[in-house]
Amino acid sequence: MFAFGLKDGATGLKVPTGITVVHATRLGRTKFVRAGRKALKKWAFQKDLPASVPPRYFTAIRFQMKSTDPDEPNEAEGLSL
Repeated sequence: MFAFGLKDGATGLKVPTGITVVHATRLGRTKFVRAGRKALKKWAFQKDLPASVPPRYFTAIRFQMKSTDPDEPNEAEGLSL
């Protein structure tokens, strides 16, 4: 889970600022936290939300793991035995 504030962006929309980690599980923590921060930095929010300093807003980012092994079935294919 991340906490963040909002500031005025170049497009007039609000963008996240002061992103901090509130909670993360141990498994893969470093890689997932880095990916979560990177994703959150790309978000934009409505103009009418108030600008603020952290930790005004909170969000949880969930990740879905996908195999890169060509022999591993994906969700669309289902499991075949």
